[in-house]
Order: sequence, then C-alpha cells, then structure tokens
Amino acid sequence: MRPLIEFVPRVLGRLMAIELRRRERLRMEALRKIATIDPTALVDPGAAISNYSGDPAKIVIGASASIQGSILVMPQGGSVTIGNKTLVGPDSRVWSAGAITIGSYVMISHGVNIHDNNSHSTSWRERRREIDIVYPTLHLTNHDFDLKPRPVVIEDDVWIGFGSTVLKGVTIGRGAIVGANTQVMSDVEPFTVVAGNPMRVVRKLDETDSSNGEQ
Repeated sequence: MRPLIEFVPRVLGRLMAIELRRRERLRMEALRKIATIDPTALVDPGAAISNYSGDPAKIVIGASASIQGSILVMPQGGSVTIGNKTLVGPDSRVWSAGAITIGSYVMISHGVNIHDNNSHSTSWRERRREIDIVYPTLHLTNHDFDLKPRPVVIEDDVWIGFGSTVLKGVTIGRGAIVGANTQVMSDVEPFTVVAGNPMRVVRKLDETDSSNGEQ
C-alpha cells in the first residue's frame, strides 16, 4: 500500500475545490438578490455590482454576458440593462442614476467609463453639503441634489476602446467603433469609427462587409 502521505495533497485539493465552488455559489446567490443575472452569464470575482435601489429588476445582465468591471445603480435611482454576449472589461464603470441600456454583442474594453448623470451637483454649496453628508466614509448616500441624468443607449455590435468615456444623453449606433481614450459627448452614427478628444469621425464602415478591416 502507498503511504498515506501520498493521498493527502489529493484530498486537500479536492476539499479546496469543493470550498471554492461553495463560495462561488454563495457569491452568485448574493448577487442575484440585487441583480437579474442570466444563469449563463459570467460575473468575474473581481467585478463589482452595487444596487442602491435594492430592486433586482434595475440591473439586468443577459445570457452569456461577461462582466469584469463595475455596475452601479446610484441611491438617486437608475437602471442598467446589458444584452446577450456583451463584454464589460476590467476596471470599467457603468454607473447609472437614470438609465443605461447596452445591447448584445457589445465589447467594452478595460478602463471604460459610462455615466448617465453629473455624479454631483453643479452648485458648490450643494457639493459642500454632499461632502458633509458622506464624510468620512465617502459611501454613496441618497440626497436631494439633482444629478440631471439623461439616458445612455449603446446599440448592438458596438466596440468601445480602452480608456474611453461615454457621457450622459449619448446614443452609440449599432456596429460603431469608439477608439481608445475617446470622450463621447454626442451621438455616434451606426457603423461609424470615432476617436479623439474632442471626438471626431474617422471613417464610415460598410455594414455589409464582414471584415471591415483597416486598409
């Protein structure tokens, strides 16, 4: 017979795998109390989902979506809807106080910011009041300051390059490409490549061409 010590690493490995599966199950159970997550969606352990409304219907993540970044519904309200097979890269933030709708097959690279509101009041007096409310923990708190939200819509098949920012009231049309580090402050037409700060149109894409590669 083999010495017992030879079986110890194997047994420990199996016990560790069981514990990891248990922790993952509990994590997903907790997330599904605050968000409507399709059973086939992947929510990375490094992702952050926060829903201050407490209503799971305010965050919807579609089938086979992959979330690595931060999804947030603020205390003032908001909603985030993410379609099927959409990718939200690491260190990206999708933060809503109004409504953010993201279609299917959307690629959101790392470090992207998508916000449908001002985040803070434009009045310095109200910002002082806000600091007094949240200090020193800096946790988000419901307050009566008007964040002036406007809906953000990102249609199917969009690709948003790393480090880009999408601001409130913007619609990005189907199949559009946003170049890296672009600030999107106005609508982007479907099948259009935009880049830069200020944003400019680089070229139009042929929506019937499956390659659409650079020439």
